[in-house]
Amino acid sequence: MKRHLPKQYLVGVFDVVGLSNTLQTFDGLPQDAAMKSPLEGALDETVGFLEWFESTYAELFKQYPVGKNRMAPYEKNLLRIENLLTETEVSVQTFADLIVPYALLPNDGYHLRALSAVLRSFYAAGSLLVISMAGGRAIRGGIEAESAVERAPGELYGRALNDALALEMRAAGYPRIVVGKKLQEYLKRVARPEEPSFFTDHAKALAEKCLRLLFEDADGQLAVHYLSAEFQPPSMDSAAFTQARVFIAQQLSYWATAGPPRLAEKYQRLDAYWRRFYRR
Repeated sequence: MKRHLPKQYLVGVFDVVGLSNTLQTFDGLPQDAAMKSPLEGALDETVGFLEWFESTYAELFKQYPVGKNRMAPYEKNLLRIENLLTETEVSVQTFADLIVPYALLPNDGYHLRALSAVLRSFYAAGSLLVISMAGGRAIRGGIEAESAVERAPGELYGRALNDALALEMRAAGYPRIVVGKKLQEYLKRVARPEEPSFFTDHAKALAEKCLRLLFEDADGQLAVHYLSAEFQPPSMDSAAFTQARVFIAQQLSYWATAGPPRLAEKYQRLDAYWRRFYRR
């Protein structure tokens, strides 16, 4: 039996709200062309969306802009930092309607690769939340840092996955990305280095940037602050924010009369966040 050693991972679990309901009206395989076309359309809307989300998350994760400053006498150190910041990768696994991106948080002494993974994850998750709403879909999720083992490529197992899943299921509540306490504690710890140096100062700046991309919601949960002035991911179209705002207004209007009060409340909470912070 292969022995697996746990490592520290950053794990996100994201659920596409209401996606599975699209397929509930279909029973078995289509028997004629009249039924085949609607089913294919529903599969494009569900499976196609999951595939788009998975590939887009990975692409956004890669797009984190690494600065290329050159300042003597630190040129070699800056080049080393740039290399560390680009040496981080993300894997994405899916099951049911859940998308699970994860990244190793290596203990390299300076935390730079780990912090790069955290920052990239915040940008990717926040961007996809906005883009998805602009396209008519809402997502919610949780991100946490904990121990886990990678049993095979794209197959993570352990507490990191369990804790991120618990955040999505029990804490997110409405379309937002909540962040776990372990990750918050890690960022705060790195932001207070015991001994300053060129590398720890750079890590401190990155950790502080990550913390500025979070906010404490009305219920006390920490969440990705994608309406923050600090949130400036590359290739993010400002029109997506406008379209997302229209989507929220439509959902508020619809659920006010079409569904149970708990669904209307979810979008009321989302609307409250946008009313509080949307300045674009």
